[in-house]
Amino acid sequence: MIGRTVAHYEILEKLGEGGMGVVYRARDTRLGRTVALKALPAGDRNSARRARLILEAKAASALNHPNIVTVYGIETVDEVDYIAMEYIQGETLTTLIGPKGVGLSEALHYSTQIAAGLVAAHAAGIVHRDIKPSNIMVTKSGLVKLLDFGIARIEANKRDAGEKTWTMPPEVFTRPGAIVGSAPYLSPEQIKEKQTDHRSDIFSFGVVLYQMLAGDRPFNGSSEMEIMLEILKSPTPSVSEKRPNVPAGLDGIVRNALEKDPIARYQSAEDMLRDLQQLTRDWETAATATGALPAVAQPSAVRHSFWNRKRMARAAAVGALLVLALALWNMAPRILNNVPAEKKIAVLPFRNVGRVPENQALCDGLMEELSSALTQLEQFHGSLWVVPSTEVRREQLASAEGARRTLGANLVIAGSVQRDAEQIHITASLVDANSLRQLSSRTFQKRLSELADLQQSVVHDIAEMLELELGSKERQMLAAGETQTAEAYELYLQAQGYLQRRGVSDLDRAIDLLERAVARDPKYVLAYAGLGEAYWKKYRATSDTKWVESARANLNQAVAINDRLAPVFVTRGIIQEGAGERDEAVASFQHALELDPINASAYSELGHTYEDLGKLDLAQSTFEKAAQLRPNDLTGTTDLGLFYYRRGRYKDALPTLQRVTALAPDYSSGYTNLAGAYWMSGDYQNAAVSYEKSLALRPTASAYSSLGTVYYFLDRCPEAVPLMEKASEMLPKNDQVWANLGDVYACSPNGAGKALDAYKNALKLGNQQLAINSKDAEVLSRVALYQARLGNYGEAVPNTRRALKLAPGDRAVAWHAALAYELAGQRELALDAIRSAIRLGQPLQEINREPALAGLRADPRYQP
Repeated sequence: MIGRTVAHYEILEKLGEGGMGVVYRARDTRLGRTVALKALPAGDRNSARRARLILEAKAASALNHPNIVTVYGIETVDEVDYIAMEYIQGETLTTLIGPKGVGLSEALHYSTQIAAGLVAAHAAGIVHRDIKPSNIMVTKSGLVKLLDFGIARIEANKRDAGEKTWTMPPEVFTRPGAIVGSAPYLSPEQIKEKQTDHRSDIFSFGVVLYQMLAGDRPFNGSSEMEIMLEILKSPTPSVSEKRPNVPAGLDGIVRNALEKDPIARYQSAEDMLRDLQQLTRDWETAATATGALPAVAQPSAVRHSFWNRKRMARAAAVGALLVLALALWNMAPRILNNVPAEKKIAVLPFRNVGRVPENQALCDGLMEELSSALTQLEQFHGSLWVVPSTEVRREQLASAEGARRTLGANLVIAGSVQRDAEQIHITASLVDANSLRQLSSRTFQKRLSELADLQQSVVHDIAEMLELELGSKERQMLAAGETQTAEAYELYLQAQGYLQRRGVSDLDRAIDLLERAVARDPKYVLAYAGLGEAYWKKYRATSDTKWVESARANLNQAVAINDRLAPVFVTRGIIQEGAGERDEAVASFQHALELDPINASAYSELGHTYEDLGKLDLAQSTFEKAAQLRPNDLTGTTDLGLFYYRRGRYKDALPTLQRVTALAPDYSSGYTNLAGAYWMSGDYQNAAVSYEKSLALRPTASAYSSLGTVYYFLDRCPEAVPLMEKASEMLPKNDQVWANLGDVYACSPNGAGKALDAYKNALKLGNQQLAINSKDAEVLSRVALYQARLGNYGEAVPNTRRALKLAPGDRAVAWHAALAYELAGQRELALDAIRSAIRLGQPLQEINREPALAGLRADPRYQP
């Protein structure tokens, strides 16, 4: 076949051969492009295989997505069918996955693209049914492609809707005594030969993701039959058992995808993609670029999730590549033989004994409830401060040492849960986070019918371990809103566990459990409040406004039953604020403070709501009061400092944020916040010193990049180079980090060649993001800037124009546009763009120090 021309394709070489055909590299003589040509082996007249080849062509050609192989056409020559498709230069995942899997950043990078491809296929009604590593290619530029739709199936609802349809012989889909697909990647419903839908692909994808992370498949029998039995019967192993450094969130995504019951699994690839994208953002800690080299950005309140704002200051994203942990203190008390007087407590995740998947939500819910109960005791004990459970989960903490080092806790509660069909066994230990010595321990064992008794006994015993005396008011408050119905309490705990996860399917499970809880006990206040939270989260996830009314109704029902619970009013206020009912939200937060005068969450929410209403005097007085009430608590102090920062009052922000570092001399985020304030006040030297301290305490990619940025603007490029190189090693898939590296190379001696290589890498990574979302204006503006840096003005200028059209009010887009236009010699357009950037808030000190704008600044038409 080599050298032969088939239709208008010249065969160049044989790429491979399998049971379903031979694949050649060929040249399209009409269009002059290289293609992959797939055909059945010579002489093969098997109708099923021929039909499958045609199905592959038709299924893939019905899709147009960057993560799905492109089919150009099908030809029949001398009774042999040929598919002409995109020629992909790269490797299959089978080749890339080694005995230890792939890197975490690579796993996230590949998996988000696989999920995006599945979203597109499923939206067209196409179920792949053979997702496995050998059917997934990764190009040399890191772009993922799904291959081989030869056993795909069209979902009935799509066929009935009159969308693209075709009919295949039944033997394509079923063979006597055989199952369609590859055994290690089959879903349970495929093995049972039940009707399958798109959720079957999600299970197979879960196996692939597990394999990428662990280096091995989750089900490994010695034969196909043993493998299929394992898939059906054996508990799914946790990927963290094979790879302990896997983030808990990613472990949860894999676990959700591998649920044996399709109803319990992710209900759509879109849900799974959303979780992967969120986890990727959290993992890479990258924020918005503010310049050619992203400059140090403003600290900002972390408000991406209404439910992450309990008791914590909204720590700052200081640095264009910083997404910072929320601020806490770390005052390192003396190691005592007894419980310290000043108690800074973190409740760690409870261990699931036996790793029974069905019990994990119960463990997570117990951690949440215990942390919440202890937080309510703060108003009665001035020396008590409880780390929010959201922060423990965010930091993926599992040890006392980690809680001390990362969140400043001096005590931790750790424990385990074991549940069987009849009873539950709980252990809880109090550990000194400094000496790592266990101070005391308790064991609780109850029949499931007695589970409601644990609501009080666990909290009371832990309070005793903490040497906290509970008065009648405290006991009454802890009992308020609870249930005496054991089944309702267990349903509630499980729901709380699911509410801490991110998927829409998890929200649905939480809602179902809570609805069942209130059905068992129609007076269960906390369950109604949980339902309000769950429905609001569902609105946030789906943008379907019908869930807003459900959220309101359940919160109102909770208040109607018991109007003395501050957390319920805080939750109601959050929903009201999010729905635009800010005056009503203010009233809810104020009522919460009447019930609990030191409720940090209520103060924080009230201050931010006043700020959103434009009532800046009230916002300031609220933040100031919170800081005064508990002067040694970072929450109020940080909130106040960031308020000053957002208002541009850097002279007030600096001493406030300096107090944070005095309270927490070993907490790196305090120095990053302070560095941002120094930066915006024009004090680059002290900004550099603060970043250096932060980096010494906690080396992160964002800290390396931010310090390198400061050095860049201080004309200390040679010193910036190793910092940016380190950042690029830690975040190898981040285009902005590579662009930063290019900038510091460019201003360093003999760095021009390295700068070009760095810009090329940034451009490649930016284009990969555009392949997933071509309408991301900020990414497009960065790509245009990289093109301008490389002298490719013919593409840079139209891409800049397109980015500005997509996001005319975006400061970062306007800033990138000014730089790209100036580099391309388009001074008039650059002046227009820089005026827009200034109007939208671009700091003048960055404009005045950017080397690429030296000519523009000298232009008399430039009037900042």
